[in-house]
Amino acid sequence: MNNIEHRLGILIGILRKKKLKAGNPAFKQESFILSTSDSPFEGIKFNHRVCSLATLSRLENGKHHHDFELLDFFLKKLGIHYRIRESNHMKELDFLAKISSSFKNHSIDELKIRVSEFNEFCSYNSNDVLIEMDHLAFTFVFSCLSNQPISRKTYDSIMDRIEVFHPIIKNWIISSSYLLKFTHPDFWSIEKPSLLPELIKLCRVELIQLKINHKVIYKENNDKPFLSKDSLAKQLLHEIALLNYTDQIPKGLYAKELNLCIKLASEETIDEKGFSLLFNVLDYFNGIDNPELKLSYFINKISPLLKCEPYPKRITKLLSKRVLILCHGTKTYKPLSNLVDLLVEKNKDKHTLFEQFE
Repeated sequence: MNNIEHRLGILIGILRKKKLKAGNPAFKQESFILSTSDSPFEGIKFNHRVCSLATLSRLENGKHHHDFELLDFFLKKLGIHYRIRESNHMKELDFLAKISSSFKNHSIDELKIRVSEFNEFCSYNSNDVLIEMDHLAFTFVFSCLSNQPISRKTYDSIMDRIEVFHPIIKNWIISSSYLLKFTHPDFWSIEKPSLLPELIKLCRVELIQLKINHKVIYKENNDKPFLSKDSLAKQLLHEIALLNYTDQIPKGLYAKELNLCIKLASEETIDEKGFSLLFNVLDYFNGIDNPELKLSYFINKISPLLKCEPYPKRITKLLSKRVLILCHGTKTYKPLSNLVDLLVEKNKDKHTLFEQFE
């Protein structure tokens, strides 16, 4: 139960600060700890403290346990009526464990069955705020893994609450963020997390079949876990490895947004619309006929988006060839300084995904 209390305490802090930021003075710490006629606390007179500011701080940092009366009081102040049902959270853990196993060891069809079962469980228990939030985060993760449209705004909102989620889902979010970093331009700026994502642990151990210069490289490891060749994990790890170790143009399903941007950068005709900001600016860039305007648009709109493109900087390299031709044709060389800044590779840029965690 301590884990549940820990998560509830952090949730209280997040929601209180959000309401305070919206301009409601009742959610200042000094006011929040007061018993009122609207929010009574048994044994405490109105307008008196139910706890110290230090206790509230510990609670909001997930460090104050075994006092559900306080948790219940603060949750109700936030409009949340919560009853801990440990049996439900044990069921949730069982669902998440089965999904983790299916992700690595079973077919994608089998994984979809487990996901559907979990979705039904969450819908039935939508009145549980923790399960509801877990489901929101899980839906984002599975949308990422199944190549569905996702937004950076949703991701940022989830990351703001990451300490509230179930530990398994929290690890999935961190792992998914690294998949997105290499397959979706809207997520290039994601920072390296302090925790080692489960996906990277799997990559390290499996190291899959890496195709470099048309050769297949294996890493021997006696402790290598079994990953089914039909599993989603196997497909994802293979794609991440190709993106991270080679200059190849990605062909896999999960790099769809990156593929579309690469095609635009190459001036290829496409019949699909992407969802990233980079896709939109590249699409507009390709429609500009005036060379001077095209160069200006590159400097002001495209160049800032390319600053965080991960190694090996496929799109930057493709666009640099076009910009050089435009500069030569217009006798304008100012954009070259932008290209130099974008193409200069710092030492950390050359580190592959696995090397970043050594």
